[in-house]
Amino acid sequence: MHGPWYPITDKRKNYAAWTAGGFGNRLRAWPSITEFEQSETCCTVSMRYLEPGGPCFYDVAREELRATLKKGYIAMGFDPTKVMVNESAPDESVSMQGEFFNDVAQGVTEGFLFSTAKLKMRDALAHDSTWVSGMLGRAFLRSVMTPSSWSDFEVLLEQYPGHIL
Repeated sequence: MHGPWYPITDKRKNYAAWTAGGFGNRLRAWPSITEFEQSETCCTVSMRYLEPGGPCFYDVAREELRATLKKGYIAMGFDPTKVMVNESAPDESVSMQGEFFNDVAQGVTEGFLFSTAKLKMRDALAHDSTWVSGMLGRAFLRSVMTPSSWSDFEVLLEQYPGHIL
């Protein structure tokens, strides 16, 4: 694992660190629709807004990108230069996905929120999620990870206290 080690204070910094490989394995991503179109990739993609409150569109076919940009972002008043593209996740193959709250302050305790639903993560967590708090959350997460993945995750825990991983 490599990448920038600095506080992640907004979505733009999060995606910059993610695309730089700062969080380990990841889906392929492009900082703009134009860069994706210039690639030879032919998969379906997700379109994400780089600021809070923006919409996210999943499983968009290559030929639908520009129409989705116009209808889903520009027509709604969102800046099209703040849209990134990433490969769609293979949600039908997911065994578990979630968020680890790493020593988070402001009334939220450390723990692991996860779901085994084979849906997009946002939908899976809203539909059917489980919360395991404190050290039990940490122990549970470790029990379902490979040793090398846990080792990488420990680096993230150390480098990003007070963050959701």
